Amino acid sequence: MRALTAGVVLLVGCPGSAAPPDRFPGDWQPPVGVWSYEGPERLVIAEDDGVYEVGAYGVYDPVAGAWVAEGGAAHGDAVVACAGPWLLVINRMFGDNLQFVDPVDGATVGQYSVGNGTNPAAVVFWGERAFVSLYEADHLAVLRWDDGAEVGRVDLSPWADDDGLPEASQIFAHGGLVWLTLQRLGRAAAWWEAALEGMLLGIDPDTLQVVQQIPLGVKNPTGRWSFEGDLARVAAVGGYFTDASQEEILLDGGLLEADLAAGVARPLALTETLAGANVYDAVVDGEWAWLSADTGWGDGSSYEAWSLAGPEHLGSLFRGYTPAWTWEDAADPAAGVWVARRNDYALELRAWPEGEVIAQVDTALQPSALERCGAGG
Repeated sequence: MRALTAGVVLLVGCPGSAAPPDRFPGDWQPPVGVWSYEGPERLVIAEDDGVYEVGAYGVYDPVAGAWVAEGGAAHGDAVVACAGPWLLVINRMFGDNLQFVDPVDGATVGQYSVGNGTNPAAVVFWGERAFVSLYEADHLAVLRWDDGAEVGRVDLSPWADDDGLPEASQIFAHGGLVWLTLQRLGRAAAWWEAALEGMLLGIDPDTLQVVQQIPLGVKNPTGRWSFEGDLARVAAVGGYFTDASQEEILLDGGLLEADLAAGVARPLALTETLAGANVYDAVVDGEWAWLSADTGWGDGSSYEAWSLAGPEHLGSLFRGYTPAWTWEDAADPAAGVWVARRNDYALELRAWPEGEVIAQVDTALQPSALERCGAGG
């Protein structure tokens, strides 16, 4: 574990990288469609004190193997992303804002609220607008990208469960649509069980109409999506426990696959029953998968390697809870996978799919989210 410091080390960006303007938003003009990252190669990391009361963000240069900055102020419950010439910190419950970070020096250059109590989960930037999923709202927010003013919304109430909310979480762009994941938890009743099967909605970014709805066949999709062409795969944990006593985990989830072009989804054979654990997240490419598995409270978390052919369990990579992962190069899985080793105050780059450690980076606080910006993106 590294000592937390607010100091900043300046590093020169890679040749041809576009640095953000001196003052946010400056004269930068967004592209017509989905934003691509334009800055130097970076890892952006959200960290916290382990109980989500104190948060920070860090910016790491994976090419130079050095921190650009660590210890920037952030909410204790945050996730991260890449956004045009900036890095992004999404401050979630009781933070409720988007925070823009300069990748060259790691400084925060802009920030705006997305609405008190809305709990933003993820964002897609498309032209002049930001599409922000809100976990505590029954709509998808459509905001001006630079100041957060609302310019539209997509009504999600038809997909809400008994608590009145659809629990909108992950969001991504593909095939000319904005795709939104709905967990549909029913938290007003038995929070330990998922209420309804998860949904994936395809939204036309021009008309703000839902034009595709894909029932996922599994409840509570919680993981990060993996993509291969039109195929998208994700882990769905389903319910957490069999009852309120929390003594026995509920094995009703597993991996699923959505064909975005065909508009259909199906559960895969790698289920929680087969894994013998709740599956919170998964890295998937080809026939290989790594599962963030949990067998209950205490020391029950581990990272498990599987072949989807069979499926066959190949072994445990390590013990401990892993809340986040990102490809080193989104276009080349063989370049490896960065994983957040939360219990060990570290990030690791591991070979795909074998799992050997290629590089390790100590963090000051416990890493909770990370994103690789630049390579293959």
